[in-house]
Amino acid sequence: MQQEVAYIKNCIRQIEKKYHLTTGTGKWRQRDMEYLVRLIEEQSGVLLSLSTIKRILKNDQQVPQPATLNALASVLGYSNWQEFKMNNAQPLPAKRSKILVPLALGVVVLAAMAGLLVILGYGAGPGQGIPQVDGEVTFLANKTVLAGVPNTVIFTYDTDNIEADSFFIQQSWNELEKTPIDPEGTHYSSIYYYPGFHRAKFIANDSILKRKFIHITTEGWLPIIRKKMGDKIPKYVPHVFEEHESLGLAKEDLIPSLVEQGESFLLTYYNVKDFGGIHSDNFRLHTRLKLDPLNSGPCPFMRVMVMTEQHIFLVRLVTKGCEHMAELKIGEVYQGGRYNDLSALGVDVHQWQELSLEVVNKQAVLTLAGEPVREIGFFEDFGKVVGLAITFRGMGRVEYARITPLEMANSL
Repeated sequence: MQQEVAYIKNCIRQIEKKYHLTTGTGKWRQRDMEYLVRLIEEQSGVLLSLSTIKRILKNDQQVPQPATLNALASVLGYSNWQEFKMNNAQPLPAKRSKILVPLALGVVVLAAMAGLLVILGYGAGPGQGIPQVDGEVTFLANKTVLAGVPNTVIFTYDTDNIEADSFFIQQSWNELEKTPIDPEGTHYSSIYYYPGFHRAKFIANDSILKRKFIHITTEGWLPIIRKKMGDKIPKYVPHVFEEHESLGLAKEDLIPSLVEQGESFLLTYYNVKDFGGIHSDNFRLHTRLKLDPLNSGPCPFMRVMVMTEQHIFLVRLVTKGCEHMAELKIGEVYQGGRYNDLSALGVDVHQWQELSLEVVNKQAVLTLAGEPVREIGFFEDFGKVVGLAITFRGMGRVEYARITPLEMANSL
């Protein structure tokens, strides 16, 4: 049981890092737990109660049911709990023995002596916490293609000025994409399958020494299909522009081997680029979109996401009756439909919906069908707007999607 609890703790730590949950103190807020409940339901189809999540986070040495563990692993992209354990091996706990007591006391004495030597300036080597850095840290990144996906990025690094036991490159916020590198080498390459604004990290031991922004752009709008959010490698689909600004796919555009008859899937239109210096604190997003009935599942939704250099703005519209799956994320502020009244985000997703998001002076106003439905304030500066992604569960169409500075939007 002790070994299984260690795996559970590791899983929770990875979920915290992957989805930027908790405030850095290890304490989970109500909205963080609510967000995890929704993630688990979306990834695995398993609906866990909030009390179950609280028991898991409490870590009271009780091992949940196998179905619950499988659901937790799905949030990290694993097919089941066993696969998570195979990829995250834990050291076996030491067995206690009376024979080992004198040895343990000796180890304590030696550790105390070693600690004293460190205090006096002797024996403080790398790998025991913070790495020793003496000089400039080299960490560069170059894309092999200017725009488009997949896109290989060649990282250049130099460990000559760093004393540490281990070195890693992590290609984005996802800790599962953290890869050990050769300290004697100078190059490492990584493939980016999704457009976006990624933050690569150069890590020594457990310390981030340097970050590099990787802007994987698209050439206009790019449709991508996947079975679920956690899919590492998606399918790129030929896209159709019906008119100047309209986006849509015909049924024959779908890859038959990917989407079987009646099977649910996710379709995302990406437009990732330099938006001419539009700032995250002064813009208006205006779009009109709808979901086709094909392969939309029991709770179809439409999700609009604005990417910035530091965070995202996200609005998820759902069909009426599924409002508990609605969500808003305005930078660091998250509101989910399970513990907030987001009934205004329950709409007829199969009819055209007009959505507007205006942001100024760290205040965001969401408007649907010309009526303001939500106003949320935030605190941080997120930098420039760097991308737009519109996701549908099933086939979806976009009549137009425009991002403009607010002053220009008000003059239109």
